[in-house]
Amino acid sequence: MSQESLEDVLDAQVLTTIRCGRWFAEEWRARGLRPAGSTGRLMPIALSRFENGQVFDIADQSVIDDMGQIIRRTLNGMRDGYGDLAMCVDTNGHILFDDNLHKIRQLMEMWKSFTIALQNLRDTQAAIRARDSLRGYLR
Repeated sequence: MSQESLEDVLDAQVLTTIRCGRWFAEEWRARGLRPAGSTGRLMPIALSRFENGQVFDIADQSVIDDMGQIIRRTLNGMRDGYGDLAMCVDTNGHILFDDNLHKIRQLMEMWKSFTIALQNLRDTQAAIRARDSLRGYLR
């Protein structure tokens, strides 16, 4: 039985993160949410990068965080407290009879998948750095 190396895990996570970022950006554009302020100015640039597979720029993290809050507030505005709930639990099994609410809920789940994929990738990168550092220390 062979064990996957951290590099193999990293390769798979890179692909997953790129896909999640692209799918999220496409769904965001389809929903037409328009934030104001600096997020509104930076978001089109970030979305274009995500659609092109460029999801690893740490400078985009504040935009990604803001997008999650925008989705949460939008859901809360559609159904009191639902955005807060959707931020904390998996809502994929929820049966919703409002098509627009359903679509924004899906967007929230895609945002969560994207942010989880990014965090998993960063954790694996940190594990590789720590492993390499320990190897140098133990020599």
